[in-house]
Amino acid sequence: MAGESGMAGETSAAGADSLGAAGSGGEGGEGGGDAQAVLHSILHGSFAPLPSYAGQPLTGEALLFRTLDGSTHVSIQVLGLQAATEYPSHVHNQPCAVLAGAHYLLDPAAATGENNEIWLSVMANADGIGVSEKLVPNHVARGDALSIVVHDPAAANAKMMCADLSVGSDGELSARGTFAPFATAEAVDQAISGTVELTRSNVGTQVTLAVNGLDPAQSYDCHVHALPCGVTSAGGHYKLDPSNAATLESNELWPKLGDTTDGAATGGTSFAHRARLDAQSVVIHRVSNGTTPKVACADLSIDAYPDLSLQGTSVRLPAATPDYPALSANAQLLRGLDGTTRVHLAATGLLPGVTYPAHVHNLPCAVQSGGGHYVLDKGAPAGESNELWLPLPASQQGVADARVTAFHVATADARSIVIHDPNSQPASARLACIDLH
Repeated sequence: MAGESGMAGETSAAGADSLGAAGSGGEGGEGGGDAQAVLHSILHGSFAPLPSYAGQPLTGEALLFRTLDGSTHVSIQVLGLQAATEYPSHVHNQPCAVLAGAHYLLDPAAATGENNEIWLSVMANADGIGVSEKLVPNHVARGDALSIVVHDPAAANAKMMCADLSVGSDGELSARGTFAPFATAEAVDQAISGTVELTRSNVGTQVTLAVNGLDPAQSYDCHVHALPCGVTSAGGHYKLDPSNAATLESNELWPKLGDTTDGAATGGTSFAHRARLDAQSVVIHRVSNGTTPKVACADLSIDAYPDLSLQGTSVRLPAATPDYPALSANAQLLRGLDGTTRVHLAATGLLPGVTYPAHVHNLPCAVQSGGGHYVLDKGAPAGESNELWLPLPASQQGVADARVTAFHVATADARSIVIHDPNSQPASARLACIDLH
């Protein structure tokens, strides 16, 4: 990734890896609702072992950034690997719960293979930790980019660990579309028009339709489909449980058209299921002589994706004893659709009048007490301008607050924040660590 640096907020870091501008794509529409947005969306997931590897200490984080200029960036950090071993990894087209399905295909109508998929190679270091990034130019991943799988090279590349990709929030997420006939639709269907809205909430999914131009002499069905209208004619029906390939209303989203004898249909249907991002279109079928041809389709374009916020509360490290019995801190790291990373750190129980070094680190707190400093540009020297530093000046009440903004979207190895002791010997002993969940 390449980008530009700049200044914002109380403290700023140079952003060597920020993402670029303009355009849109994928299953969503306009990115973020922010005029300064450079990202279409940010998806996040945490790795866990798949059933045949249950009990193994396989963990990690995954991110997928989709940019408005038409590219996809994937970033992963995985822990618990065999040292000095290379692991294949791929974006997959189903959730982890159904063993992630098959590899995601850039073009589902084309052959499988590295040039038509999103592959990452993960090389584990001496501690069994691997970090990998992949840029896919000229392709904005669709909603069926649902997970990332790391495979086991010692077991014929069996699926080893998986991370589901989601928006990182269970808040409301609305998508809208406009119906148009398929190019292959017969003349009787060429007048179909209308709109659809699909809203995901924490209680399920609501689909609202307003359709015109139907033939009053015909019967019609309607289903949510798993691909965009222009990709293999919207593919097959969206499945609540993708492991069940049968066409069952109870396992799909079938919005009700109701009475269409006047050539129109309006209404809404509620489902007790929060649709995944692979609910990408709504297709109208005409029921005729035992056949159900696809006659019209509307892509579901998400109105606005949320920023991605991770946060956590501190754990005290051994160096905090006995001088910091009341030390407590909380933090937030927010990846924004404007291409920035914003970090906020607040702490209490510090010594009055002392300024404490604090930084974003590259490992969880339970691994090497947070590891080393997170570095923005992995190919450039470490240092304040290439890291996320949050100096904490404590008040006379021992309270401190710090913020930093970088013109950079933090990759998957931004895992924790560590507060150091400036008066310690050796220098900068670690007092507290905050995991970013």
